[in-house]
Amino acid sequence: MLKIYLSSLAILACTFLFAQTFESFNFDGALNANGWTTHSGAVPGQFQVLTTPSNSGSSLSYSGLQNSIGNRAIFIAGNTEDVNKAISGISGVGYLSFLMNVTNADTLSTTGVHFIGFGGAAGTSLSAFAGRVYVKKGLSPNTFQLGILNYTGGTPSPTPNYLLTEFPAGTTLLVVIKLNNTTSPIQASLFVNPVPGSAEPIPTIESSLGTSIFNSFASVYLRHGTGIRNVEIDEIRVGSSWESVTPVPCDLPAPNFQDIDADGFGNPDVVQFSCIPILGFVSNNTDCNDNNNQVYPNATEILGNGIDENCDGVDGILNLVDILNFEYDIIPNPSNGAFIIRFNTSVNEGDLIFTDINGKIVLSGKIAGSIFEFNDVNLKKGVYFLSIKSSIGSANKRVIIN
Repeated sequence: MLKIYLSSLAILACTFLFAQTFESFNFDGALNANGWTTHSGAVPGQFQVLTTPSNSGSSLSYSGLQNSIGNRAIFIAGNTEDVNKAISGISGVGYLSFLMNVTNADTLSTTGVHFIGFGGAAGTSLSAFAGRVYVKKGLSPNTFQLGILNYTGGTPSPTPNYLLTEFPAGTTLLVVIKLNNTTSPIQASLFVNPVPGSAEPIPTIESSLGTSIFNSFASVYLRHGTGIRNVEIDEIRVGSSWESVTPVPCDLPAPNFQDIDADGFGNPDVVQFSCIPILGFVSNNTDCNDNNNQVYPNATEILGNGIDENCDGVDGILNLVDILNFEYDIIPNPSNGAFIIRFNTSVNEGDLIFTDINGKIVLSGKIAGSIFEFNDVNLKKGVYFLSIKSSIGSANKRVIIN
């Protein structure tokens, strides 16, 4: 199968995908005026961003993580507004990462409160909260602890699992939640300060106490629970893989090519540029048929079946010598008009032209295979010429009808 690219006809499906930053708070003012929806609280619009200087402009940052942009949001004492934002494209297992900084841990609740996680259907009423991350005051001065709870349900009522580690106030943490909705009960894992760009490590702590069924990954929520204050949050990322929520800095995204048939070879006409691997895409663009996983470079070729299995441009394992040696025999010759044409290699599809000595076309048509039967006993006696052209070569023969 010979591929010819015409610049006027070739349209490249091209999308730029960076690490999946769900929210970098790249705006001023209230969250509910910038893509978030208030689902609880007496005063909508309380949840605001901070534009004051931080450790990366007005953003939080973490060493080795993709560069932060925008501002950061803050949980303030006395505020009651809870907000959520819709997500899509996640099923089965979801990942959520964020940066957080507690500026004064001594003001936190000693019993703990959950403030971020996955939610159900986004909107003004949110009732499902899964993969809940908790924060509470530590035992040591100006420290805090983090906990995780998978979901609700069960007897006794499930409670979060807390890390024993006490984190000092004023330190930016990278926190990752993994929620596995394919297990029963669902499994929530918490990772604190993993190394960006590395393989998924063993969870810092896990939770599977809640027995209720969490139906879908439809939103992310931020919650002003009683006793949460002076907590800054930034660079929220969601995705279906560890790599998508722990990206390293990337100035030059690499091309990824769609691999629908999962044969390891990509479609050159469908490319996405990304700093991270993309599910269903590969780094090469050498497939000549992305709808057939038996067709790819150097695949086993089946001669004469009309399919170019090995992507060399022809149906057959042929090189230049094969093409130059394309030949056929006419048996018998001379004949009474009934003879066979036998090729030295199978022809996928060829054009046959039979002319008389004056160049007048007597017969023309398509041929295929390795043997072609010709039978026209009404031909006048004389000399004729047979021309056959195919994708693997062409040859002319003189035919005598007696």
